[in-house]
Amino acid sequence: MSMTMVTTPIPGLILPHGDYAYDPTIAPPNTVAGQAAHEIALASRQAAKEFLQQLQRQQQQQQQAQQQSNESESVLLLITPHGIQMEYDFGLYMGYSGNGFATIGQDLIPTESLYNVTISHLPLDGETSSNLLQYLQSHNQSISGIFPSPLVQQGQPQDEETVRTTTTEGSSLPLYWGEILPLEILRQAATEMEEKDPTSTTITTTTTSSAASSSSCTTRKTSSSSSKIYPFENRTKYMILSLPHRRYDHAQDMVPELLELGCHIGGWMDQNQQMQQTTITMGVILSGDLSHTHEAMGPYGYSNSSLLFDTAMGRWASNPYQYGYELTEIGTSLIPNALSCGFTGFVLWQGILNYYKQQQQQQQQEHSLSKNQQTRMTTTTTTTTTASTCQRRTTSTRNPKMKPPVSQHLSGSLRNHYQQYKRRQQRQKTHHHDSSSSDDSDENQDHHSKNNVGDFLKGLQSKVYVNRNVTYYGMMAATFLWKGQEEQEGFL
Repeated sequence: MSMTMVTTPIPGLILPHGDYAYDPTIAPPNTVAGQAAHEIALASRQAAKEFLQQLQRQQQQQQQAQQQSNESESVLLLITPHGIQMEYDFGLYMGYSGNGFATIGQDLIPTESLYNVTISHLPLDGETSSNLLQYLQSHNQSISGIFPSPLVQQGQPQDEETVRTTTTEGSSLPLYWGEILPLEILRQAATEMEEKDPTSTTITTTTTSSAASSSSCTTRKTSSSSSKIYPFENRTKYMILSLPHRRYDHAQDMVPELLELGCHIGGWMDQNQQMQQTTITMGVILSGDLSHTHEAMGPYGYSNSSLLFDTAMGRWASNPYQYGYELTEIGTSLIPNALSCGFTGFVLWQGILNYYKQQQQQQQQEHSLSKNQQTRMTTTTTTTTTASTCQRRTTSTRNPKMKPPVSQHLSGSLRNHYQQYKRRQQRQKTHHHDSSSSDDSDENQDHHSKNNVGDFLKGLQSKVYVNRNVTYYGMMAATFLWKGQEEQEGFL
């Protein structure tokens, strides 16, 4: 007998924010870099299309399940490493509008043919962001609200109603390249979907100062142009979570914290979907690039960790439940020299995925108990369940039966580096042996539960569309989607 999860797990999308992913024509033609840039741009748009199509399917399923004829809403959480940064706390944008521009061409060495891409009036969901902020703070997470500057300057109370009534064009929150370029890639994908099938999605318009054509990848240097942007008309709003500045020097130390924060965000999304009276589809967009140390001529120099790090991230993204250790162990070891702005966001997303896995394990354990016990346990609140589910643990997510295949492809200094890392990890595991043994015994106590959890894990269909570098930095586009209820009974 299979269990049914309360809500549909949230789909995720990794998009790069490098200039080449948005406009590959800025790369030198007839070169390896130019070819790589076009491949990355094409694959990024394809990943974005799959993500948008998943949101549409999810909306349709929710409408059918609730027998509603009205069109559902979408709320997309964008996680950025280059937004408004606080030194220690994570930050949630609390306004109702975002504006800004990204300068294209600065990745070129030397820079030339610079132009700006502008987003105006990006609809932010300040109300939902406020709800998430209060939820995370109640769970003792290091997160604060980021409010439009006029509210701070005027000394007004920073409550939800004040933000709503005073947020105008002049008090919108600023957007930078880490938010703008992934959203523009999303626009390119939505435009291509609309051109291919006008009934597939409905998108609104905005004004950009210049943009890259989504179909031919040619650059238009007009001063202003009208572009279709963002799917589902005004029914889509955005939340923006900014990673703190300390990620630059303390990314390794942040891994357990990121996993815990992600788990709580997953718990909030689960709870939020249960409480909604209307159909609301949620998704997560991760903005981030890979290693920035692929070339000695780059601004960060060369490190032999760059290729190994990017390879590990690609393997993790291909199956985060099976290869989570590639992120939390190998990636953590290499990040000081790889210098990836996307790493901390990836770990946070792993925490969100861990929430759904742990919830499924807990439900299966409850299912194995007597009916009376199960009834008493299921009366506990989601908040209590989430608090126990998201307790900070060690970072290892390795399947003990698996060995890291990446070690088979190393030689010389990379192999020595990897072996040193493994010895260090073994010492840490020995220190935590007692707690690990306890977790293993709990996980293996019911064979039937393990089979059902395994079916749940198979429901996650993750795919890496591209993983390669252009000049000194690497980029990756990937999706994390879930099979439909009709395809995977027992986990939706």
